[in-house]
Amino acid sequence: KALFTRLTELRKGDVFYVKVAAQTLAYKVTRIRTVDPDDLRSVRVEPGRDLVTLVTCTPIFLNTYRLLVTGERASMPGDAPYPEAAPKTSRRDIRPYLVSGVALLAGL
Repeated sequence: KALFTRLTELRKGDVFYVKVAAQTLAYKVTRIRTVDPDDLRSVRVEPGRDLVTLVTCTPIFLNTYRLLVTGERASMPGDAPYPEAAPKTSRRDIRPYLVSGVALLAGL
């Protein structure tokens, strides 16, 4: 339910962390794009680069497109922060309520 729900908040230059086995790796965001679900060109392996692409459906509840956030391996600045230490969203995301309201009105 909460997986990647805040992916839209990432910006170029932000850092995210991936835990693999017992190791935590840092990746700096280099690209953010929205593509069609069947467009696989954006997730191909790029020789000589250590990349990770995070994928989620967008817009919320419609899932028409895929939001891709690609990061390139970066040096770890020390210990990765705990998830609960992540900054809180400054504004409330009203899109789920908006989509639900439109669906309800369409149903009526």
